[in-house]
Amino acid sequence: MNIWKYAFFTLVLVLVGGAGAAYYAITASGERAPVAVAQPMDGFDVTLATSNEELEQVASHFITKALDGKDVPFSVEVDDLLHLTTAVSTFFGETDVTMSFAPIVNPAGQIVLEQKAFKAGRLAVSPSIAMGLVERVLTLPDWLAMYPRDEQIIIDLQKAPLENNLHARAKSIELKDGAVHFDVTIPKGE
Repeated sequence: MNIWKYAFFTLVLVLVGGAGAAYYAITASGERAPVAVAQPMDGFDVTLATSNEELEQVASHFITKALDGKDVPFSVEVDDLLHLTTAVSTFFGETDVTMSFAPIVNPAGQIVLEQKAFKAGRLAVSPSIAMGLVERVLTLPDWLAMYPRDEQIIIDLQKAPLENNLHARAKSIELKDGAVHFDVTIPKGE
């Protein structure tokens, strides 16, 4: 009977240790979000103002471009937060996954999306764990960087694929007021 006790406690120890190791592997991203510095751009500067509805359309356009032709259903909704919703196939059928972000602008004109919530169906998941999993599964474009430890996604508009060699920087984002401003630099002709 003594051997069964040792076997049981050994099994419990292995299971708890395995769960701890899996948790550590998912959440242990050593990379922190860098402090960005504004890069000077040469050209003619124009400030553009958009509404939340137009921001939804712009976000949808860039997400579609980043997916590179993959057929992934998604929707973008903006109220006090920016919500990205998609459907994921699971053993139980399609499950809606919603990520909610609070966008801010850093001094370099990059958009920093601070993750506020992550829901898979009715299950609320820790943002850092969810972002760690997403970072390992998806291949992100070079203008999009994910930092699970900080629960942030940084969008570097200067690296984003804009047509006609335009350069953009975020100036301000106030979703509650419906006011979003971008600085766009039109390069000087040679």
